[in-house]
Amino acid sequence: HLKQVDDPDPSIEFVRKGEHFHLYFETNDVVEAATALKKKGVQLRRDVHATAWGAKQIILEDDQGHTLHVAQNVA
Repeated sequence: HLKQVDDPDPSIEFVRKGEHFHLYFETNDVVEAATALKKKGVQLRRDVHATAWGAKQIILEDDQGHTLHVAQNVA
């Protein structure tokens, strides 16, 4: 879960190092989602890519450093 606190969230560095995520969103078209986000100035940490579990996804961070995955099931 995400929370607003005055101190930095200690899970942020753990998530980055372990390639984990804070939130996982599903979409019907990850390419369209990536394009829309980039048009709004969002920098992706990782652009559209295939995963070992049959999805295409992008990875980004929010302004607090939380890792967000947006994925499309293609299996």
